[in-house]
Amino acid sequence: MRNFALNINNYKNGQAKSGQRKRKNKKGAVRMVKKMMTNVFAVFVIFIVLAIIIPLPTPILDFLLIINIGLSLVILLMTMYIKKALEFSIFPTVLLLTTVFRLSLNVSMPARS
Repeated sequence: MRNFALNINNYKNGQAKSGQRKRKNKKGAVRMVKKMMTNVFAVFVIFIVLAIIIPLPTPILDFLLIINIGLSLVILLMTMYIKKALEFSIFPTVLLLTTVFRLSLNVSMPARS
């Protein structure tokens, strides 16, 4: 019983075993990645709106079209190789953002005759 009390006190004092620290750090890292992805999506939406308003030069549009086609291929391969639907539960959001991204590229393209 005394050993158990010492382990609890060590944990409260920050002297936990390394395995316990690693688990806690992993949870913090996952939380941090989720926050970063939320920020990335917000910046991506702002970029899409700016691409509609501000005319982009042709080389940048070409590069963004290459990125869009590559991203769509990655999404296609991911959907083909998942085993369960919940493994790619963010699919509707990704599909919406990539569709709006492609539409913004089409809007910002100059009319060619």
